[in-house]
Amino acid sequence: MNLSERTRIVSKGDRGLVDESPFVALDGEGNIWAGRGRSIDVYSPSGDFLDSFGRDGAGAGEFRYTGPMYTDRDGNVHIFDSMLGRETVADSRRKLKFVRSVPAGVNKVVSAANVSFVFVNTVHSDSTGIAYLVHELGANGIVRSFSRAPAGGSSATLERNIAVSKSGRVYVGERYAPSIDIYHEQGKLLNRITLPVAWVPPRNGDPRNMPNSELAGLVQDMVVDTSGVLKIIVWEPKDDWKSNATTFTGPGGETMYREKDYTVSWYRTSVLLYDAKANRVLDRKYSNISLWGFIDAESAFGYAYDKSGQPELVVFEVKY
Repeated sequence: MNLSERTRIVSKGDRGLVDESPFVALDGEGNIWAGRGRSIDVYSPSGDFLDSFGRDGAGAGEFRYTGPMYTDRDGNVHIFDSMLGRETVADSRRKLKFVRSVPAGVNKVVSAANVSFVFVNTVHSDSTGIAYLVHELGANGIVRSFSRAPAGGSSATLERNIAVSKSGRVYVGERYAPSIDIYHEQGKLLNRITLPVAWVPPRNGDPRNMPNSELAGLVQDMVVDTSGVLKIIVWEPKDDWKSNATTFTGPGGETMYREKDYTVSWYRTSVLLYDAKANRVLDRKYSNISLWGFIDAESAFGYAYDKSGQPELVVFEVKY
């Protein structure tokens, strides 16, 4: 597996100021779209600032929060606003194409092999009142739902990573537990795999259930490539993470930790190449730069920091 830096974007004044957005996309011309709260900054493939799209508001082309994005086969960028419960679609020239309503609270979105469907992570109940976490969206709303929500779940236990294969398999994974459920596209659970990780998962997948002296690892993101192999971004606690930690007293009187230097991560980041059919690891590559997510099956992004602590958006090539 090749994991190599492709583009690095540094801040150049207020326009094009790099923010640590967890939402990044590539449009049909290879331009890089990076969320910035209530708008999106767009950079050329080489990292030069081009333009901004959107502004604060509730009208067409306006946002309350620029959330997850994906790019369709025509190169259009789909932007989900979790606060407005809306999907905004723009072309590579930043021209608004259309807007439609979607469930509120979406924090993860991936496109399916069939371009008319996408899968999103948000809590939504069906007609019987049962809450599910992953939903297939069609032109007229939710088509079907996967992954029943745990009772009394926290924000951490309700997060799900999603990946979709060309054959229609839907992979749904918890963030703080190394388990991934594999569903048929019609919703039937086919299998569950457990990733080989060194860290101990928290009880019930909730990092609040870890001892104060421990740090939970996490599965940051995943994608399925064209050959059907899973690529998974894993964050594992460093052995010496406490050397960059200071303690403080939490609201309940408990001892809690925070980073002394936010530019030095508590985690080491790797990309795991996993064959779900054979249930085995094919390869693993570590990165000195924290990887935040996949953009597509062959691209990922993360953030480095300059000497002053200013973040730099880094786009990686991830090929197998």
